[in-house]
Amino acid sequence: YDNNTTDADPGQGYVRFSNTNLSSSSLKIWVDDNDWGGTNVMDGLATELNAIVGSPKGYVRIINAADINDQALFKLDVITDKTGYWEFEVTQVNGVTSFTNGSGGTVATTPTVNAGCFFH
Repeated sequence: YDNNTTDADPGQGYVRFSNTNLSSSSLKIWVDDNDWGGTNVMDGLATELNAIVGSPKGYVRIINAADINDQALFKLDVITDKTGYWEFEVTQVNGVTSFTNGSGGTVATTPTVNAGCFFH
């Protein structure tokens, strides 16, 4: 996790939010195309989710690797393919309202795909 709130490629294996308060309105999540191991997993996942007509497109769960109780669930409303990363416009459903900068974890999407990627 990178706590920089700038709309830009977060870097290989990283995820960032448009606000450090995850319960804020108009929240966006930016996820790099590649997981921490360098595998491009987001293009396939996000493309499949984006093909869903209507809203929500699905759900995104972010889980802290150091503490699985430290997680947040978001309703996925809009998906935008950017150069090297994806932008998810989301609304928090439940969970923590912040993550510690530099913490590792998992991004999992549901219901249409059963896959995810790791970040640090």
